[in-house]
Amino acid sequence: MKRFTKYLFLLSLLVIAPNMTFANDNLQLILNNKMLELNWNKKPFISAEGYTLIPFQSVSQMLGISVIEDLPIVLAQGKNIKNNTDILLKADIFTGNITINNKPITIDGNVVLNNGAIYVPLNLFSEAFGYDVSYLNGIIHINNTKTISESIVVENATEIAVNEVFALVNQYRAEAGAPALTLSPKLMEIAQLKSDDMQQENYYSYTSPIYGDPFHMLNSYGLVYSAAGINLAKGQATPVDVVNAWMNSEGHKANILSTNYTQIGIGYNDEGKYWTQIFLKPQL
Repeated sequence: MKRFTKYLFLLSLLVIAPNMTFANDNLQLILNNKMLELNWNKKPFISAEGYTLIPFQSVSQMLGISVIEDLPIVLAQGKNIKNNTDILLKADIFTGNITINNKPITIDGNVVLNNGAIYVPLNLFSEAFGYDVSYLNGIIHINNTKTISESIVVENATEIAVNEVFALVNQYRAEAGAPALTLSPKLMEIAQLKSDDMQQENYYSYTSPIYGDPFHMLNSYGLVYSAAGINLAKGQATPVDVVNAWMNSEGHKANILSTNYTQIGIGYNDEGKYWTQIFLKPQL
């Protein structure tokens, strides 16, 4: 169990790419509505030809795409998020040849090596993996069109588990005389991201090696709040099991029953049995 209060967190991205000629030295990279903070030698930049180039390994890791570099060959394996097909991308930085599932493709821009990192054209993430990409006024966007926005979309076992946890939480709150919580689409997205991240990165902690602590995650989504809390659990097989475990822990129980919160987001990773609850009271 962890409770926290808000604080202001600002990111400033400065592009430094001394080995390449580029047209813009102050680019910001936003992935699924979250600004990324990258090392100085792994910043996006605009090539002399006017193409937007992205650090392939760093961004792919955030998207769950596996990358193997055996220069001059670069391999990437993942899924196209729009049609759910398996993708194997192969690029040769010497010849410039790129194939997707062994079929040659042509894109604007080249795969290059810069400051020890592989860079690819921004539109490759759209062409190969189905992401929505854009560049405007120094800001690069890469978005998953399946990201939860105004509607709550969770599939299969996750949907069932999340809905049952939500019902159990409000049942316990009703018994305690507390008002029901409402599901927040943004909190649902963050909670699911947290559960999936713990599985993918093989850790169990409030602080993610990728996304930082809960403050960073909430602030990166632009949430303004007067109270917030988080419950985590690992290993419980069913919604009943995990809610019982939380209710048998004073700190977790306090979050579930607190009248300080009005909203909740719930995440569940079925593979690793990672559970996340995020509670919030928006600041009006």
